[in-house]
Amino acid sequence: MATFEASSVYRVIPDQRAVGLRAKPEISPVCKNFLTSPYTSPFWASGIERHDFAISGSILDDQGVVAADYFVTRSSQNQGLLVPSSTFRNNLPEYFTPEIAKKFATLSFEEIALFGISTCITSYLKERYPDARGFAR
Repeated sequence: MATFEASSVYRVIPDQRAVGLRAKPEISPVCKNFLTSPYTSPFWASGIERHDFAISGSILDDQGVVAADYFVTRSSQNQGLLVPSSTFRNNLPEYFTPEIAKKFATLSFEEIALFGISTCITSYLKERYPDARGFAR
């Protein structure tokens, strides 16, 4: 069975309109036996905080170790939906939530671009959620 280990959790810093690292990330998948190809599809994890934006980690299985990056598109009560970055970047609107729109509205374009997010996605989010406001500064 594959396991997931988070190495970095990037969080929105509203006062700076930037992304910073969260100390001591303890992210755990909520259900470990839910997929035939674990961690390559969106999954729920615990240890997620409201301002968490993206997570980098590793997937370890019998084939070896693979690097994995995710965006936190929904969060509630210390849990969040982690969507693989490749899935998110493929413009799948089901993962373009009001929460991720709020995080994008908080960040500068330069910060968003650091995560490989195209202007097409940011434009779509602004169109879909025109009243999205960033986190309070």
